[in-house]
Amino acid sequence: MSEMRVGGAVSLAGPIEFENIDVGGSLKVKGDLTVRGNMKIGGSASIEGNLKAGRVKIGGSISVQGRIVAEELTIGGAGSVGEGVIGELLLGGSLKAGRLYVGKARISGRFTGVIIGKTVIVEKKSKVEGTVVAGNLVARRNSEIEEAYAVEAEVERGAEISKLHCVKCVLGKKSWVGLLRYKESYKDEGCDIDKIEEAEDIPELAELKELEDRLTSLQLG
Repeated sequence: MSEMRVGGAVSLAGPIEFENIDVGGSLKVKGDLTVRGNMKIGGSASIEGNLKAGRVKIGGSISVQGRIVAEELTIGGAGSVGEGVIGELLLGGSLKAGRLYVGKARISGRFTGVIIGKTVIVEKKSKVEGTVVAGNLVARRNSEIEEAYAVEAEVERGAEISKLHCVKCVLGKKSWVGLLRYKESYKDEGCDIDKIEEAEDIPELAELKELEDRLTSLQLG
């Protein structure tokens, strides 16, 4: 395996494998790409196949038409992926995904799709257009989430969740929940709740049981 360091633009045909990649400009791969170590792209990356890597850091945009498997994924700009398994997701811009399984996600921007994780943190003024399934969900101040299923959830001041299904949750002052379905308990610290229902079960949380098995695919061998 080789390493690649390029200052400008690179176009490759896959399937192809590298130890590390450092591209200052743009990278385009027609096919599958495997990077056993670090993949750093200053500009944009377009993978017309599957991407399997250790740590991936994208300064600009990334597009993966197939499946992405990465120990860590940092996106500063915009991203689009089909589906994937990621150890830690650090989103600073926007990301559209079909379905992502993550160990931990920190969303500072906008996520569109379905994200399933042990811990999902939606930072201040950030937005999730889609669904979150989490063991531990934190919605920071003035964040927005369409639909969430969580074992434990913390909704901070000014955060808004249209539909929240939780085993246990704490709802902060001046937050808003359209529909709250809880299994065990909820603590209302001054939340505006439109509708409250007690749930015997939250079947969507069964997806968390698959998470550990999927995260084992992060081993590149």
